[in-house]
Amino acid sequence: MSGFSALRRGALAVAGVLAAALVPVLTAPVGPAAAAALPPDSKFQKVTLHTETGNPMAMDVAADGRVFYIDRLGDVKVVKPNGTAVLATHLNVFTANESGGLNIALDPAFATNQWVYVYYSPNNAGNVDRLSRFTVAGDTIDQSTEKVVLDVPVQRAECCHHGAGLVIDKKNGNLWLSLGDNTNPFASDGYSPLDQRSGRAYWDSERTAGNTNSLSGKVLRIHPETNGTYTIPSGNLFAPGTANTRPEIYTMGERNPFRMGLDPKTGYPLVANYGPDAPNASSTRGPQNTVEWDVVSKPGNAGWPFCVGPNLAYNRYDFGTGASGAQFDCAGGPTNSSPNNTGLTKLPPAIPAQVYYHYQADPAHFPQLSGGAPMAGPVYRFDPNLASARKWPADFDGRAVFAEWNTSAMYTFQLDGNGTNVTSIDPLLPSVKFNRPMDFKFGADGALYVIEWGTGYGGGNSDASIDRVDYLGGGSAAPVAKATADRTSGPAPLTVNFSGAGSADPGGSTLRYSWNFGDGTTSTAANPGHTYAAGNYTAVLTVTNSAGATGTASVTITAGNTAPTLTFTTPPNGGVFDWGDKVNVAVTVTDPEDGTVDCGQVTVQAYLGHDEHGHPLDQYPGCTASIQTTLSSGHSENDNIFYVLEASYTDKGGAGGASPITGRAQVILQPKHKQAEFYTATGRTADGKGTDTAGVTVEAATDPMGGGSSAAFIQDGDWWSVDPLALNGVTGLEVRASSGGSGGTLEVHRNAPDGALVASVPITGTGGWQNWQDFTVSLTNPPAGSGTLYFVARNPAGQTGAAYLFNVNWIHYIGAGVGLPGTPPPSGKQIVGTQSGRCVEVPNSSTANGTQVQLRDCGSQTANQQWTPTSGKQLTVYGNKCLDASGKGTANGTQVIIWDCTGQPNQQWTVNANGTITGVQSGLCVDANAQGTANGTKIILWSCGTQAANQQWSLR
Repeated sequence: MSGFSALRRGALAVAGVLAAALVPVLTAPVGPAAAAALPPDSKFQKVTLHTETGNPMAMDVAADGRVFYIDRLGDVKVVKPNGTAVLATHLNVFTANESGGLNIALDPAFATNQWVYVYYSPNNAGNVDRLSRFTVAGDTIDQSTEKVVLDVPVQRAECCHHGAGLVIDKKNGNLWLSLGDNTNPFASDGYSPLDQRSGRAYWDSERTAGNTNSLSGKVLRIHPETNGTYTIPSGNLFAPGTANTRPEIYTMGERNPFRMGLDPKTGYPLVANYGPDAPNASSTRGPQNTVEWDVVSKPGNAGWPFCVGPNLAYNRYDFGTGASGAQFDCAGGPTNSSPNNTGLTKLPPAIPAQVYYHYQADPAHFPQLSGGAPMAGPVYRFDPNLASARKWPADFDGRAVFAEWNTSAMYTFQLDGNGTNVTSIDPLLPSVKFNRPMDFKFGADGALYVIEWGTGYGGGNSDASIDRVDYLGGGSAAPVAKATADRTSGPAPLTVNFSGAGSADPGGSTLRYSWNFGDGTTSTAANPGHTYAAGNYTAVLTVTNSAGATGTASVTITAGNTAPTLTFTTPPNGGVFDWGDKVNVAVTVTDPEDGTVDCGQVTVQAYLGHDEHGHPLDQYPGCTASIQTTLSSGHSENDNIFYVLEASYTDKGGAGGASPITGRAQVILQPKHKQAEFYTATGRTADGKGTDTAGVTVEAATDPMGGGSSAAFIQDGDWWSVDPLALNGVTGLEVRASSGGSGGTLEVHRNAPDGALVASVPITGTGGWQNWQDFTVSLTNPPAGSGTLYFVARNPAGQTGAAYLFNVNWIHYIGAGVGLPGTPPPSGKQIVGTQSGRCVEVPNSSTANGTQVQLRDCGSQTANQQWTPTSGKQLTVYGNKCLDASGKGTANGTQVIIWDCTGQPNQQWTVNANGTITGVQSGLCVDANAQGTANGTKIILWSCGTQAANQQWSLR
């Protein structure tokens, strides 16, 4: 709460209603405008075809209705129209750092030649991603039929970006393949990875996307030939034989074109490019996080890593010295001077993106879009001669399908008559829930087929699915079948109890049930039981309504093999750590059929969790590991970030040919410094005295100790929760809070708002809603193990009303947590100049006494920019050096230096609510000399207020 009256929340509610009423005006896009109304969502039906998939990456749809899809872990499966799913083959794939089974496409003449193209990361062929053609026999792929079409050299030592959009033009047989820049983006402060230092080639996208002689970071166009080779269509970016180029390249300068669609009318691909993570633009580094979508109607240069979005240029940047140079020339063509470049030095001009947006919506540019995870799909072309009850209507002709993976929202982009420009952007089926759309294609029947990835970070998601979206036209919706089983694996004979609960007919008629157990036996009961001999089976439920329409659902049963059980014995789910800590991991695996498990076959995958997605990091083989946590550059504690560890083990199969089964376990680790606004849920207790909307509201915070937002408008009984959270190794809590009133008590309960009381933190009035103070409480023998923490606000003693009590900026968990003490690098805060946007640092990472500190572009977890406030009012760096007024000086111009910590007053500082930092001894302000904002500006002491702009700082 910012000091407004208690009426403010009501005023905000009214403002919200008014804003909602103004949405058509406020969200009118710059450029494309809303088109005519599309058919209502009630005219469509999402039909679930397949749910027993863990990591579905991409698919294609045969003319006979079969869906071929590839799993990231190497399975290629076929979902048949009758509801069954079969394994066509399993490819041995490398799966670290976003590698694995990546994409699949059927040959245009698949009905006769049975050819399927697969793009994957072979585990036994060196560092390449591979495009191969296989031949399908029935529903099976014989790997001996493999024809290697193209190997793309990749590096596998560092994450990320393999891209892997794959489409084939049915009119001419040209194959399009979009490839990522295969470059580590996590050490570039969220800007462009241009690290030209020796040994840092994998951190330099000039090596790939900006390299005319590399296939990575490109859209390729080739023509596969019947003998398994390929030829180059005319009109690619570089003619065959051009020195230092690859003729396969159609467009270069792509960062991570993860998904690509095709317009069947024009043959133009539609490419979506993921962008970097910088939260804000920098005058010395380049633009903020920006993602793109384009119709690729001609060859060219998309610009990365030199330009992004509407040709916003990055700066040349020396990762060794931290010096920034001039911006790259987007319009004239960037110059690639990297020693890692093996191609042309002068590059083609960069082409501005047609559609671009950021993590947060931009009111001025494409305000309908936000999220930062673009997924391109195909253009729908209406065929009036197609006889199909499912085909989409003519209203969608010329509309490209698009999805935002982070927000699970889908859209259509209406194209003009030439198929090259967007004329409107509209929500697609906004009332239909899609769970992270991963891939989508129109089938020969004119219906849209969709892969939903599900909610987990590393796959293995129980809510992953493959769906079909039908247009109902004048017809009625088909019945929906739901099939579940009390067990899906175990020793044979295996008795399974099935259930059709949840099956329903939208028209309300009574359903008839028919089960085919997959072993030649059937049942018409709604909830039958069945006993299986050893083997692999698919039980299919078909429900039929009174009109004769049907719906199907299936369950896969493995009899003779039991799914392995994995358990993290350490760390606990929700354990807390400091960025840079090492965390010991131990996993137990039990499998009845395998007996003693070979720990060499167990894998632990680490992810940097960020909001609703995760960045895959390193893989660790074995049941035990010591995992080094890392906070990738471009992310900070002001982001909703955490760590995810996932263990997996695939068993050896079982009796009667029972298939191998993969078991998984996952833990989430929470940072010790957790911003209050990143809560799991919020509400109010039944006995709460609050009278406004239940729960807390996120509000902007102006706290010199960092944190851009806070939990605010907190009344008695309001609570917020963090799940999971384990207090192992936690000895106390530090609450950063403010109160313009009398304060109150923040109670900490476990597993329920009225659960076991863990702590009570008295919070007194601070004299203002943005006057922040620390309130600390010790914990004695807190409950260990995973759970949920509830933070519950209570009135102070003697107060019974509904006053606003306090705001909370962040919670800090004191103690080692689950990290190994002494292993993390300095984990303090950056001192950021409000005027310059740059950080106070020790130049050249010097540790010498007397080194004067200066301004420099902020890096992430850069040790020489990390300052830790102590209870003695010191600001330490490297753990043993203190910020120091040189010579104990108290005059204007005194140098601010580092020195061994002595505890003397010239090393004591007060971080003030107004953003200044004053010396306890001198009373002077920490000052950027001569109001400088450039890299290298020296830090001195000066009288407070006379140069106010350069004396404003925030600790973050």
